[in-house]
Amino acid sequence: MTRLVRRFVGFMMLAPLLAASECSKEDEDSSTPTSPPTAPSGLIAVASSSTSVDLSWTDNSADETGFEIYRAPDAVTFALIATTVANVVAYSNTGLTASTTYTYRVRAVNDAGGSAFTSDVNVTTPATITAPTGLLGTVTGATQVTLTWSYTPPAPTDFRIERSPDNVVFAEIGNTPDGVTLTFNDTAAIVGTNYYRVRARVGAAYSSYSGTVVVVLSAPIAPTALSASPISSGSIKLTWTDNSNNEQGFRVYRSFTGASGTYILRATVSPNTTTYTDSGLFPSTTYWYLVRSFNAIAESSDSNTALATTFSGDWLELAGSGSTGGISSTTSNSSWPSVAINSVGRAVVVWQETVMGVDQIYLAVWDTVVAAWRGVLVNGIQSAITVDTTSNLITGVTFAPQQMSNTGNGISLASGDAQEPVITYNASLDAFFIVWQEYRNGEWEIVARKMDNLTYQAVLGFYKAEWDDVAHADLPADNATYANGNIDDNVTTLPATIVVSTGGAVASIRPQAFLTTAQLYVAWQEFTGGNWEIFAAQVAPVGFAVTNVDGAFGPGFQVSITANSSLYPSIVSSGGIVFVFWQEWDGADWEIHSRRSSGGSWDETEAGSATGGGISNNAGDSQHPKAAVDSLGVPYVVWDDNTASSNNHEIYIVKRNVGVGWLPINDTTITSNSGGGISNSSGASLFPSITIDGGNNVYVAWHDSAPGNWDIFVKQYNVAVPDEADSWVSMGSSDVPPGVSNNSGSSLLPTIRVSSGGVVYLVWEDDTNGNYETYLRRW
Repeated sequence: MTRLVRRFVGFMMLAPLLAASECSKEDEDSSTPTSPPTAPSGLIAVASSSTSVDLSWTDNSADETGFEIYRAPDAVTFALIATTVANVVAYSNTGLTASTTYTYRVRAVNDAGGSAFTSDVNVTTPATITAPTGLLGTVTGATQVTLTWSYTPPAPTDFRIERSPDNVVFAEIGNTPDGVTLTFNDTAAIVGTNYYRVRARVGAAYSSYSGTVVVVLSAPIAPTALSASPISSGSIKLTWTDNSNNEQGFRVYRSFTGASGTYILRATVSPNTTTYTDSGLFPSTTYWYLVRSFNAIAESSDSNTALATTFSGDWLELAGSGSTGGISSTTSNSSWPSVAINSVGRAVVVWQETVMGVDQIYLAVWDTVVAAWRGVLVNGIQSAITVDTTSNLITGVTFAPQQMSNTGNGISLASGDAQEPVITYNASLDAFFIVWQEYRNGEWEIVARKMDNLTYQAVLGFYKAEWDDVAHADLPADNATYANGNIDDNVTTLPATIVVSTGGAVASIRPQAFLTTAQLYVAWQEFTGGNWEIFAAQVAPVGFAVTNVDGAFGPGFQVSITANSSLYPSIVSSGGIVFVFWQEWDGADWEIHSRRSSGGSWDETEAGSATGGGISNNAGDSQHPKAAVDSLGVPYVVWDDNTASSNNHEIYIVKRNVGVGWLPINDTTITSNSGGGISNSSGASLFPSITIDGGNNVYVAWHDSAPGNWDIFVKQYNVAVPDEADSWVSMGSSDVPPGVSNNSGSSLLPTIRVSSGGVVYLVWEDDTNGNYETYLRRW
């Protein structure tokens, strides 16, 4: 008991001392540090732009009150530039000078002082980085925006793209793979408003931002002020106002049954387009139209509706072009006509004219202003002219055309016969090429001329053109002031023709031609190796280099290579592929064959197209093929065929279905490649011609003996739309006696062509006037 008390009393005496001791330690812990903090380490300095440096380091202390950042311009003279609070391990130094070297050091501090410094770090700010300019954004998909911009070299490392929904908070959405790519596709754009900006990056440094571009993903605004006007018996022109800046195009809809009827998509046209010509229509028929703009989001609402009624259908003459002397109006024979129409609707006709026992090539132009057929100057006598500067009238004109395209020796100027011309036109080149066969140096060759810059010289009364791309000086225009100057320094000599065939053969004849922007393609039949074969070549529109189309199938420019005869070629091109058609004797009858250019060789267009029965593949004679391509690049071929009756040829037609074969173009009553075909005539239907308009409506002409003499017949095929059943229809009474020509003589060898505005032209040779003349009618 005594010991317990003593121990308790001892504890009581000791407790105050223990408490005092604990208090003393607490006071000691909260007092001023006795030593500076541990130094930071791992200082890193990165130039984040031409005017800023980002610093970072490692904090090794637990008792610092902050960090001091020092900078020196020379690695010697350091100055304190900033102090942070405790536990901060990064700092951005802004407002610096571009292309300047700076040295940095950092230390930790507390009340006891500063730690040792980190190791010094040098960094050089880059030169000023140019900001991107000209930022543009285009809607290219339902949720896709394509951005483009400009940049002045040298190229940066890459570009960084940012997007914002509100033009306040931007987020980086991607970068280019390098510094030369100036485009970016945002495939996750939001429906609504998108703000974009771009900046260049060089290493870790960035330029300032480009300007901001706003792209709205929404349906475009509807077009307005739609109007419709007939321009022929088969075409209507539409115009409207484009109110949108984000459309990807316009869709044209048509009703056949009234303003409140069913509207069917007729065509799709490019953005910013405000006109469309609907062709292949019926005469004296009313059509209703509406137009919508569209993009990847949606279509707009409807435009207003507009209606128009096509003119009554008729085959019209142009200044007597379809009767008596026709276009040619000579006392000799005018035959083998061909026609082409340029982009402003001016028809140019060529034909073979017999002049003093020699066949030459003639050419005439339809002058839409004065409604007359005119020749084109071939060469003339240079002469001086004077101009009365007071009245601005040309006086003293002694210039005399020495040779026009439709007089004398025409455009061929041949010493031997020049025959069977064809003319072809390309709108992009705005040029015509005329190709024909010519007897020279004891053999027949294929030759050509180019005619462009066709202009009418009103003060002198004739058309001028440039031939074979020789740049002539311009003839004076109306009321021009030309004092005592030559009219044309280069027009006195017509350049030589372009020789297309390779030479050496006994005969290269029956040329056909097709002109694209890149090449003039020519096919012909040539006697070689004891029989007739088909050849083809391409001619450069400028420079006129004559080369192989796509690698020879046979010797030289040969396309066919058989033991039998190959005759009557036709040639077309689409998408860089050239298609050649001809009639081939298979040992029992004539069939239609075809090959296409393909990677250095001539392949069958479809399996079996150039062997055995070929495309036609029937028991009768299939002859005189002609081809055309539609706006989708699909080739069509038409020919005359006596399969149904050996005594009566009919007109057959098919089109290519890639990988499937050649398909008929039928309607409810016609099978286009059997029986009566599309002609179904009581007479013989021969030598067809084909053309296809921009709406893919097909027109076929031929000469037919059903009236008791030969006359020209035409049929039109309307393309598939639900409100107008596919059909082969007559254009007027063009497919029944007496046909388009309706003459007492023989009307033969038609060529049919359609203008870009949907106007159909038809030429043929006709002996109603006692000799063969060149006739033309327009639908």
